[in-house]
Amino acid sequence: MLCPRDTPSGTAAKPDEQRRVEDEIASFVSRHEALALVRELAALGPRTGGTAKGHRAAKLIAGRMRDMGLTVAVIDDPETHVHEALAWSVQADGRPVASAHPWINAPSIPSSTLTLAADPGPTAASPGHENALRGAAVITSRGGHADLIASGAAAILTDFPGSEDRYADWAFIGEQPEGSRVPVFGVSFHEGERMRDALRRGGTVRIAVALEARSGSGRPRTVVGTLEGAGAMAGRTIVVCAHGDSDGGGPGADDNASGEAATLEVARALIRAARGGHLPASRPRVLFMIWGKEYHSSEAWVRANGETMKGLIAVMNYDQVGTGARRNALYYEGNDIAANAGLLRTIESVAVDHAGYEGYWKEHTSCPSMGGTDAFAFLSESQGGTAGGDLEVAATTIFSAAWDREKKVEQPEAWRSAGWPKGEDVVIDYSRYYHSPADTPANTTEAEPHNIERAARLVVLTIRRLMLARPGS
Repeated sequence: MLCPRDTPSGTAAKPDEQRRVEDEIASFVSRHEALALVRELAALGPRTGGTAKGHRAAKLIAGRMRDMGLTVAVIDDPETHVHEALAWSVQADGRPVASAHPWINAPSIPSSTLTLAADPGPTAASPGHENALRGAAVITSRGGHADLIASGAAAILTDFPGSEDRYADWAFIGEQPEGSRVPVFGVSFHEGERMRDALRRGGTVRIAVALEARSGSGRPRTVVGTLEGAGAMAGRTIVVCAHGDSDGGGPGADDNASGEAATLEVARALIRAARGGHLPASRPRVLFMIWGKEYHSSEAWVRANGETMKGLIAVMNYDQVGTGARRNALYYEGNDIAANAGLLRTIESVAVDHAGYEGYWKEHTSCPSMGGTDAFAFLSESQGGTAGGDLEVAATTIFSAAWDREKKVEQPEAWRSAGWPKGEDVVIDYSRYYHSPADTPANTTEAEPHNIERAARLVVLTIRRLMLARPGS
C-alpha cells in the first residue's frame, strides 16, 4: 500500500482540499484535443509500425509532445517483419463489395476474375473437391484456410466469425501467416450471406479481385516524451504508455489512437500541474511512451533499459479507452499479480473518491490479468512477462473494452470494488468494431467522447498520489 505524505506545501491535505486540487488537475485534461488527435491519426489509415504511415504517425506524436514542452526522443526500434496493403478491390458480379478488406499479410494478386465457390468444409482437401476449388474464390466463415489453399483456391473471402450478432455490416480483419501465397479478404456477415444465396440460386457468380500489397522488413519508431523529476526522487521513473500502431489493420481509432490520446492528455495535465505547484518538490520523472509496434517495441525497450527498469515505480499502459459495447466502465488489470497491489489500490482510491461526479466515471474495477498488450513486457517472467526479465515491477493496462465479445472473469474476493455493482460478476466489455475497418472516430471516440477524458483523469490523479506517497511504502 502507498501511504499519503504531506502536501507540497508541507501541511496535511484535508479531504475537501484534496478534492479541490484534484478536480483542478483533472480539468487540465482536454477532451477537445484528445478527440482531435484521434481524428488525425485515424485519417492516416492503417499505421503499421515500420511503414511510411507508421513513421508519419510517430512524427505527429513527437510534434505534439514538443509543443507541450516535453523533451522528446524518437527511437528506431529493432527491425521486424512489415506488411502493408496499399490498394485493393473486390466485386461480385460487377457490384463492389464495400466491406471487403484484406487480412494482414495477404499477398498481392493482379486484377483477376474468378468463379465463386462455397467452402465444402474440412473435407475440402480431398480429391473430390480439388477441381471445384482450384482457381476459385472461396466464400467461407472459417478463420483457418490452409486446406482451402492446398486445394488450389486463388483467393479466400471470409465472413468470420460467421455470426449475425458480430461484424454483421463490416469485416473482421484477421492475420494470415507470413509468406502466405493466397490472399484472404474479410467481408461482412451480410455480404457473405448474399454470396451464398447467389450460389444456392444456381448459376455462376464472378468475383473480381485485385490487391497491391508490400511485405518486407522495417524499423518501427517509438516516441518518448520526458517530464523531468526533481529532488531526491528524480532518479525514479513512472511510465505512461500506449502502442501507436493500429495493429488490427484498420484505421484504429479505438485500437489504439484512443490510448495515444489519453497518454498525451496525462502529459498535458501533469505539465500544468507542475507549473501550478500541485506536484511535490521531490518527485520522479515521467516517461510518456508511444510504442512503434505493440509488443515488439516495448519488449525491445525493456531489454535495452535495465538501469531505468531498476528505478521504475509503476507502468500505466493504455489500450482501447475509446469505446464500450454494453457498459460504461474503466478497468485496470493485474490484481492477480502481487507486485501490482500498491499501484492498483492507489488507482482504486482515486476511482472511488471521484466516481459518479460530473466529468468522471461511474463503473470501475480492477480485474485479473487479461493477457496481451504492452504492460506485460514490464512484468517479470514469473508473472507472465514477455521480455524475459526478473524484476518485480508494477504494471497495469487501463481500458474500457477488450476484444470483440464480452468476457466474464472471476474476481478475487479481496479485490471486489465499490465501483462495480454488488453481486455481479466482473464483465469485461468489448468493442463492436475491434480489428475492423469500422474502428473509426465516428463509431468509437466520437460516439463516446467522455471515455478518453475519464481514462486520462484516472491516471493523472493516480500519478499525483504516487508522487505524494512516502518512498518505499
